[in-house]
Amino acid sequence: MGTLMFLIFIEESADILASFGIRVKVFADDVKLYVRILNDVDVSTLQETFNFHITWAEKWQLSLSLDKCCVLFLQLPEPAVSFSLGGVNVRGVSSCLHLGVNVTSDLSYT
Repeated sequence: MGTLMFLIFIEESADILASFGIRVKVFADDVKLYVRILNDVDVSTLQETFNFHITWAEKWQLSLSLDKCCVLFLQLPEPAVSFSLGGVNVRGVSSCLHLGVNVTSDLSYT
């Protein structure tokens, strides 16, 4: 029953995040957000999405692993923007692990 309830929670979160115009991919308890940032409005929208996700998780008493959260920019050089989740800065990275595959900012993988 716990797994079913978790999936219901995550599905609601993904639907609401998608309403912000953010592409959402979910695998088990791993959520990836994809968005194209072209201007300051897009930056603000992504930060609002992060703020919403924190509020949503607190409402349902779910904890987020903030130390595992990161932002991977697929543009070099990286834009001079920063994001936060619940007052914690989300670190920008040049590569990240996704389901056992290390993906880099130039979309190469190992």
